[in-house]
Amino acid sequence: MIKWSATEQFAATAISLDDHGVTVGDGIFESMRVTKYGVFALPRHLARLKFSAAAIAIDVPADQEIRYAINEVVNKLKQQNITDARLRLTLTSGAGPAGVVRGDNPNWFLAASPLNASAGDAKISTSRVVRNEYSAIAGLKTLSYLENVMALNEAKAAGFDEALILNTKSQVAEAATCNLVFEIADQLVTPNLASGALRGVTREIAIERFGVVESVIDQANLAQITGAALLSSIRGVQFVNQIDQTSIPRSSKINDLRIQYENLLESAVEYS
Repeated sequence: MIKWSATEQFAATAISLDDHGVTVGDGIFESMRVTKYGVFALPRHLARLKFSAAAIAIDVPADQEIRYAINEVVNKLKQQNITDARLRLTLTSGAGPAGVVRGDNPNWFLAASPLNASAGDAKISTSRVVRNEYSAIAGLKTLSYLENVMALNEAKAAGFDEALILNTKSQVAEAATCNLVFEIADQLVTPNLASGALRGVTREIAIERFGVVESVIDQANLAQITGAALLSSIRGVQFVNQIDQTSIPRSSKINDLRIQYENLLESAVEYS
């Protein structure tokens, strides 16, 4: 793994035990895909970082600082002949006093590692964890990730690959680590943001470029789906072949979405 911090650059080894990102989960992060062309959809990730930071009132470093650091890490990946990697940018409120009152020294750092290819289609199970769509952090990519950790690990313990999370209205919100897309009535749909779903970058691209439509998806609607997939910057578009005990067919529309997304990864359009 390659590590870089704002204070130590490549000499970074650890963060302070007083960092509120560690002690109270006070921070946000972005997980990005690095290919041989660079960081995919970087402007979108930086825009989401700023959106999340504004929502929780943490200052964001200047774009040129972040881009300089990312460029340094990407160059290091190239030196190691790594052409497909996961790059995570973490921003915390920094070291602070015991308790939840913030200090005044925001901290940020990067970590990059080779990306392992996804292992085929995914099986997902409906989680007992419920998304509170009214939460102040609903839809934000924060370090307060315990509910997602519980949902995913319980799903894996039951033999599944991912967890499907419903909100307080029994509407589909998202999976534990990514967004969802379904084929319903010959249309590709994804849960709307009012459901509590994450503002996913791949989700955003699928809506803007490939005709996926936002919708309210009730749990009862799952009986009508004729295809499903997971969406994330790291996974791309990954077929879902089972939800709970129900088998899900491979949708040609979702396969077209997958091909279009993979072609976009190989084009210059979403790189800067």
